Amino acid sequence: MKLVIKKFLATIAICVLAVVAYAMWSSVYFKQVTTYGRVGLQSPKMPAVNCWGDSLTAGVMGDGVTYPKTLQQIFSAQLIANGNRTSTPMVRNLGISGETSLEIACRGGLKMHLRSAVLMNRPGHPETFEIATKDGRAVSILRLGDVGVNPVRINGITGRLNRVNNNNLYTFTPTYIKHQDTLAPGSSVTTYAAAHYRSAIPIIFIGQNGGYESDADLIRQQKAIIKNQIGGRHQYLIIGLHTGTAEQRAALEKQMQKTYGKHYINLRAILSKNGLKIAKIKATAQDKQMMEKGMTPASLLAADGLHFNPKGYRTVAKIVYARMDALGMIHYPVGAQSMLKNYY
Repeated sequence: MKLVIKKFLATIAICVLAVVAYAMWSSVYFKQVTTYGRVGLQSPKMPAVNCWGDSLTAGVMGDGVTYPKTLQQIFSAQLIANGNRTSTPMVRNLGISGETSLEIACRGGLKMHLRSAVLMNRPGHPETFEIATKDGRAVSILRLGDVGVNPVRINGITGRLNRVNNNNLYTFTPTYIKHQDTLAPGSSVTTYAAAHYRSAIPIIFIGQNGGYESDADLIRQQKAIIKNQIGGRHQYLIIGLHTGTAEQRAALEKQMQKTYGKHYINLRAILSKNGLKIAKIKATAQDKQMMEKGMTPASLLAADGLHFNPKGYRTVAKIVYARMDALGMIHYPVGAQSMLKNYY
């Protein structure tokens, strides 16, 4: 009987010690996770950011400054200032100069397929073929660049897609399959980015080079990129065109606002109203004339009047960051907040 009592008391003592040890560990852990810089972000790590676009995303005439690069720098500065030094999200610049909205959408997830059967590993010269979208339009990716395209997957087979000429003809070289085999007409074609960059926040800045038949068509292309994301279809931004006057862009901007709400950045309107304030530039006489018409002021533009200069690209990045912050896309440590003003 005494032995049983001793064992019972020993068991109780062990349980008490375990509870005390757990309480002490919990206290230390809680202190760590609520102190800036020790553990880092309290929310799950922020996903990467995919910047889809043309030369305005690639940063043409920016002297090395691009809005994606500046956005990455802002992320680093903001998060480090708020105590986190390890979890700055990756910002991918997926801009190709000169591409149309359709070409960008094809790279970003718009459904594509083979128009005809293709014999892989054909002796001699590779077999050429065409690619089409679901509605039958010819695909012309790789016309100006390979960002986010290769290696592609055709009907699940990985390989390299090559553009043969300006007639939208392609060849396909499989990576692993060495024997001859035929890919059936209608086989799906998926770019590398569409397959591997899906767990990211897309920022879509397309349309300046055409490629869409109507405002509704442009929206369908934008939505194709958004729809391709995994589990993050409510985390995205659409950047509107910055060119033209308020009157010229009224119909398109109204449709964009109706479709996307606060996920739509009316870049032209913001830049014409607050662009110089954000960039800390004093307006010139020309700027004032342009702003009165609802145009992007010349002081933010390069010599061609289309692309941004370095200050312009930096301003775009600040606007994008502020909107992401307003929509809760940026993960700060507990109690921290953005130090950038949100210019709507």
